[in-house]
Amino acid sequence: MNDYEELEAKGQTNIFDFLEVTPEKRSKTFVEGDSVKIRFYIDEIEFIEKNHPELLKVGKVTGKHHDFYVIQINEITLHVDGEKLILV
Repeated sequence: MNDYEELEAKGQTNIFDFLEVTPEKRSKTFVEGDSVKIRFYIDEIEFIEKNHPELLKVGKVTGKHHDFYVIQINEITLHVDGEKLILV
């Protein structure tokens, strides 16, 4: 019996339980007209605030192109992965 099986037999929570990604957790669907914000990584925020502060504003979903959502923020059109979007 390996360590993982031993922990599982004791009923202890392990890191694999937390890392398990199910389709419900992974797939977020947005529809045209939804108000969304882009979620940036903490190390990206300083750069975005200095150079492209308009990207921190709320945008609208205008469509979908392949696996990306088309987002309109003022005059800017972006293709963004659904994982990086937050419904507002």
